[in-house]
Amino acid sequence: MEDYDVFGEMQNLKDKKVVAFIEDDEKFILNNLINSDNELIPIRFSYDLSCFSEPYIEKTKTLFTYYFNKDNTFNNELLRLKKHFVHFQRFPFIVYIPLEDKYCNLIKMMKELDIECVHDKNLFISKINNNKN
Repeated sequence: MEDYDVFGEMQNLKDKKVVAFIEDDEKFILNNLINSDNELIPIRFSYDLSCFSEPYIEKTKTLFTYYFNKDNTFNNELLRLKKHFVHFQRFPFIVYIPLEDKYCNLIKMMKELDIECVHDKNLFISKINNNKN
């Protein structure tokens, strides 16, 4: 886990909708999510950010990031998700995860946490926009 500001993470989120997404498409994130009113949780599979541009890294470095390690056991990862989503008051109502075999455990965890999984980017944006207060 990277370091983050605990007090910043404990901010009151009553006015924000929390969404999570697999961080797999820089352009999609910059064009559709970064300037939204939502609290964003990007899910990364590695500390290596070499596949992202410097401007993207600079723009997203303040986002709370959950690093999923598929080498750990499923139960350990589930406990970490609960800790970060519940303890730090960042519980997403929806998550974008591509429907690929490598994400099957992550999809299963999200469903067990009763978080809606969406596998299409356009549907994800539509559902976020339809859920605004």
